[in-house]
Amino acid sequence: HDHVVTMHGMFQVDRKVHIVLDYLAGGDLHTHLVRLTRFLEAAAANTIRNVLSAVDYLQRQQICHRDLKLENLVLKEPIVYSEDPDGQFYERLANVVLVDFGMAT
Repeated sequence: HDHVVTMHGMFQVDRKVHIVLDYLAGGDLHTHLVRLTRFLEAAAANTIRNVLSAVDYLQRQQICHRDLKLENLVLKEPIVYSEDPDGQFYERLANVVLVDFGMAT
């Protein structure tokens, strides 16, 4: 699913297990929301659609994430900031991916 992190494999070196996941270069949503002074409605709506799509997919797979929070929503690409006439920064559309299934059932 486009908005759920994909595990590509895992391997063990000595006693350490390594998990190979998608490369997500954009950072978590919490970090960006702290920085922003304004979040465009279109960008917010896109983010909510991404999250609801991910949760719907997980529900159909009978998976409950159990730790849904801004820190577990990661942007696929680095965020694009633009300055409006008031000097406030806002985010253009960006896609988020749900990560961290450590508490999932």
